[in-house]
This record gives sequence, C-alpha cells and structure tokens, in this order.
Amino acid sequence: GIPNMTEPRPLRVFLCHASADKPAVRKLSRRLAAEGWIDPWLDEEKLSFGQHWTTVIEEALDAADIVLIFLSRNSVQKEGFVQYLRHLCSRKWLENGMNHTQAGNLLKNLGQ
Repeated sequence: GIPNMTEPRPLRVFLCHASADKPAVRKLSRRLAAEGWIDPWLDEEKLSFGQHWTTVIEEALDAADIVLIFLSRNSVQKEGFVQYLRHLCSRKWLENGMNHTQAGNLLKNLGQ
C-alpha cells in the first residue's frame, strides 16, 4: 500500500503566564510535550536570543489551537499582565466574530 503522507500535526497550545509562575508552567509544558501529540509554546523554549519577542509571541498566538491562560496572584498583580491579557483576549474574540460589547462584558471584572 501507499504510505500515509499526511500525519496529523500536534495540537499547538500557547501557555500565557506571568514570569513568577514559570516553574509551575514549565512543569505543565513538559507534561504536555510528553504526551506526544501536543506542542506547548513556552517562551523560554521557543524564543531565541535576538528575536523580536512581541512579534514572535503574536505569531505563536495566531498559530495556536488553544491558549491556556494561567491566572494567579502573581499574574493579576503584575504590572501590565492584565492589560495585555485584555488586549489578547479581545483581539482573538473579535477575530472570531464576537462584538466589542460582548468582549468588554467578559473582560470587565478581570484583575479587579
């Protein structure tokens, strides 16, 4: 027979977290990767020195099948994390057909 030339690609999972939560996220990333069918995106593993990190992160987010967001005391208290999360979520939701009011309602209590 003809060999199967179309192997399924791994599920791309973006891990969004505060740097203070890195140890727990790193552990989860290793467990996901060990499954064999999941490709977790963790900044310290996927970013290379000299890359424009915001561009690389935006590209990884666009390519992700799933975005896991880790909320903790560390992340919601970190300067800029909640604002970035609001931007990220509203952008993705609007791209997928949600209107501004719906996105705003979902995000209004985040970080309060």
